[in-house]
Amino acid sequence: MQVFETRYIKMINECLDSDSNFGVVLIKEGKEVGGPSIPRSVGTIAKITSINQLPNDRLLVNSVGTKRFTILEIISDDPYMIARVNPENETAGEKIDDQILCDATQSTTDYLQALLSLQEGWVRNPVSSVPKNPVDLSFFMAQLLQQPVSEQQKMLETDSVVGRLQNCTGFMNSENQKILSKTKMELTLKFSRN
Repeated sequence: MQVFETRYIKMINECLDSDSNFGVVLIKEGKEVGGPSIPRSVGTIAKITSINQLPNDRLLVNSVGTKRFTILEIISDDPYMIARVNPENETAGEKIDDQILCDATQSTTDYLQALLSLQEGWVRNPVSSVPKNPVDLSFFMAQLLQQPVSEQQKMLETDSVVGRLQNCTGFMNSENQKILSKTKMELTLKFSRN
């Protein structure tokens, strides 16, 4: 993400100085820039993985979501929002069937290959990029999905890991079929012209 607002540049620098993470939440009501806003109650703790200085006092920040949290109380919103949160530890007692995990891993591998093929890319072993832990896999899948932010938020707010895995698997299988059909049509058109 590109960071250009002074308040967020300050936040990123403070995170770097203290080796800490930051939270990402969608806005429920209000303005994203220059006004009061009400955030969604569930967000993601993000860890900075790399940062690059861009022209015009901008930063290119790469981060990865590490775990979900619920906002308990907003403490301040000046210069940026600070809140007391409850980081959520998942899979507390939830039984995850091996077949659900296997189906989710296969769908994710197929989806990665399909997305790469659309960009004329290729990877030798996409399954090596797929997390083995069910919680990590469920969030990895949700992050990969090419869908509206509102749908991604629904996935984030889903309390059940099994539910997230099954929802993402269904969506990915549907998208894989669309990508496959599109690719076949493009190949047919390409070779019919020659």
